[in-house]
Amino acid sequence: MMKETDYKYRNDLLSSEELREAREKVNMVSDEALEEVMREVWMNEEFDTAGVEEASLQRMKARIDACIDQSDSLQAAAPVRRFSLAKVLRIAATVLLPLLMLTTWYFYQESRVAEAEQMVVSTSKGEKAHITLPDGTSVSLNADSRLSYVPHLYNKEERHISFSGEAYFKVAKDKERPFRIDGDGLEVEVLGTAFNLRVRPGKPTSELYLAEGSVRLTSGKTAEEVVLAPKHRAIIDCSNGHITVVGEEDADAATAWLRNEMVFKDAAFPRIVEQLEEVYGVHIDYRGSKTPEDLFTGTLFTTDLMESLKILEKTYNLNVDIQGKEIVLSQQ
Repeated sequence: MMKETDYKYRNDLLSSEELREAREKVNMVSDEALEEVMREVWMNEEFDTAGVEEASLQRMKARIDACIDQSDSLQAAAPVRRFSLAKVLRIAATVLLPLLMLTTWYFYQESRVAEAEQMVVSTSKGEKAHITLPDGTSVSLNADSRLSYVPHLYNKEERHISFSGEAYFKVAKDKERPFRIDGDGLEVEVLGTAFNLRVRPGKPTSELYLAEGSVRLTSGKTAEEVVLAPKHRAIIDCSNGHITVVGEEDADAATAWLRNEMVFKDAAFPRIVEQLEEVYGVHIDYRGSKTPEDLFTGTLFTTDLMESLKILEKTYNLNVDIQGKEIVLSQQ
């Protein structure tokens, strides 16, 4: 099994999964056992010299013969020997074995490090970012979001990322390499499309709004799958993994944050407060005998906290007191 793995590795035939398995096997095998496998390969395997010029092989043979002649001149009693080209190659292989072992170990270690390394892009509260992945996929990250992938593996057999937060994806089309997202309790698979994904750990629901194309959304808890059509939203209940699909929604509302807006429709007061805290990275303390019951429909801003607070102040008849990142709302 080790010989087969070694052969596939040297001929660049290992898949990403096989490479991971090979790395684990090498780490478990003793140095002596690994040396024996490589020595047997070098001493017994046929050499493919088709891609090497005959003149180069002859020069190599001449240099080795010269070294042998020089050694033999110091031992006159020993007869001078000439080696065939095949024998020369075997001698060269034996001489180069330590170097080969060192090089192979280096590449195994490099593969291990490359797999372990991740490219991470994250935003804190109140920040946004835009990135372009190696395949041309465009991602706009909303506040408090994190995206990661392994550059060594990305865009090989598939395009795989891990994600939490909220982002708008414009996935580059590639039928041969599916684009997959692992989130908290869900998986998204697409070939080429545009969608908004919101998956925040600790929240009761996760949501995906499809602007164009087609996506397959899978619940991590139940393995339930849905294939969304454009202008449809899928909502996952994080407590039980159930998926609900809501149809024919306005894309402008679903992607309002891209325009620095928060669009609410019949939203409860606690929901508005929660959204402001998330976007601006502040803590809002409501002090009143009773939470406002009126539902709010309107637009607040993600770039002007004072303006948003003024709208709430007038809508709910509140007093606003700002103390650093602590905001106190109280009834007038």
